[in-house]
Order: sequence, then C-alpha cells, then structure tokens
Amino acid sequence: MLNKLLIVASILLFLLLCWVCISSHSSTVNTAAVAPTATLADPTFAANVANGKVTLNGVLPDAASKAAVVDRAKQLYGDGNFIDQLQIADRAKPVWVASLPALLPALKLKDRVNGGVAVDGGAINLMGQVASADLKNSIFSEVSKSLPANFKINDLMSVNAGPALSETGLEAQTAVNKELVGKIIEFDTGKATIRPGANGTDILDQVVAVLSQDKYKSLSFEVAGHTDNRGNASANQKLSQTRAAAVMKYLTDKGLAAARLTAVGYGDTKSLVPNDTPENMQRNRRIEFGVKETKAAGAATGNAGK
Repeated sequence: MLNKLLIVASILLFLLLCWVCISSHSSTVNTAAVAPTATLADPTFAANVANGKVTLNGVLPDAASKAAVVDRAKQLYGDGNFIDQLQIADRAKPVWVASLPALLPALKLKDRVNGGVAVDGGAINLMGQVASADLKNSIFSEVSKSLPANFKINDLMSVNAGPALSETGLEAQTAVNKELVGKIIEFDTGKATIRPGANGTDILDQVVAVLSQDKYKSLSFEVAGHTDNRGNASANQKLSQTRAAAVMKYLTDKGLAAARLTAVGYGDTKSLVPNDTPENMQRNRRIEFGVKETKAAGAATGNAGK
C-alpha cells in the first residue's frame, strides 16, 4: 500500500513540475511577443535665407530623402548659394518628407529678404520678410499645393520691402506672429473698444509677454490698424487710427514703455487680399505689430473685427 502511494505521489510531482515548466516557457514567449516597439522620432527640416544664401538644416530619415532636397537646392540656387547642414538618422518617414523639394522654390533669393520655412510639430511655418502682399499670398499658395492635403501651414511672413531686419528683430517679429496667427483681435462694431477674453485682450496679453522679454527691449514697434473697404475711406482711416491707439494704450497699461510704441491707422489702403468675400474682408480687418529698426521694419498680423 505504501509503495502505491509513493508511486502516485511521484507521478503527481512529475506532472506538477511539467506544468510549471510549460507555464514559465509560455509566459516568456508571450512577453517577448507583446514587447513594445520603440517609436521613432519625427524628422525635422528648416530652410532659411540669410546673407544671400539658403541654409538647409534638420534631420531626415534616409540618404535618398536628403539627396532629393540637396539636388533640388542645387538646381534652384547653384552650388555656391546654399549651405547643406542636413543630417541623416533613424527617424520616422511621414508623407511630408517627400514634399520637401517642392517647398524650396518659396525661398527664391530674388524674392526673399530673409526668413524661410520650418516643419515644427506636424505643421510648417512660413517666416521672414517679403516685398509685397501679392508675393506673400503667392508663396502661401505654392507651398499649399506642394504639401499633403490638410497639412497645417502657419503664415508668419511679414510684408516689408525695406532692408532686412537684424537677427534679433526677425526673431521678435516671428515670435509676435506666432501669437497672432489664426486669431482675431475683436472690437465692438464700429468702435475702438477692445473686447475682453480669448478674441481680444487675451491675445494682447500674449503679445505683451513677448515684447517684455529682455532680449527685445531695445526694439520699437508700430501698432498698425487696418480695415476692409466698406464705407467711407476717411471714416475707415479714423476708425483704424483709434483702434491702433486703443491697442497701444492697452499695451502701455500692461507695462510696455510708450516710447517703444507708435500707433498708425492705415484704413483700407493696405489690404492683404481683395475685399471680395466676407472671409477676405475679415483678413483685411486687422491689427499689425511691426518691428521698427533703423531703416528696417516688418509686420506681424492679427485680424481685427469691424
């Protein structure tokens, strides 16, 4: 009887050991099967115009992508007019990478004072100075056609036919533009009363935060008011002037030195686009903040409700 019990116990112990081994092996296999795959970082790209040359920066996912960009730059600008600082690393390859060569014509040296393009967080920023509103719109249109559908484009360009801003001036101009892009500074209808909240004073508070930075305190700014072309031209000029003055007062009340600011009303004389649709008229109703340097100026734009 004792022998039988020992045999049964041995069999049970053997089966238990087998179950433990199988379970351990299965756990190891399953763990390996579901181990997470490392996520590749996104590529980066920037092309900037300065001192008569285009500089290419960023990290692209493979040699073919870099070669396509560099070859296109050679065709457009010539070997002596661009600087290649692009790097290659193991990165993701989103669809916009294939569109990069098509972006480069927007940097034509004869058309651009400075600035450029940069892909930032799934959107492209268009930056710098251009000679006219028509050129600004043309660049935006060309870039839009070259990118995948629904790709976000931030138009941070400033219309300025004058000399190039300094590096600090351009940086300040771009920083203000980023706070204003896609936003509307609203006023009470027909008045110069700035509306409180997200579409008024909150936007100006963000502008104050930029202009208050120590590195920009040597810069002055023009606060420019604009309207669409509805109504009397003289009345539009007066309205734009009073609105620019109201914005300037708000900024000084928040601590900016009045000596750094100038308020100017342009009425409907500097439209960005034709006043042929409600959307275009809204774009033309705007407040601009332009960096003022010796013999140089730029413009940062925020729409203004009429």
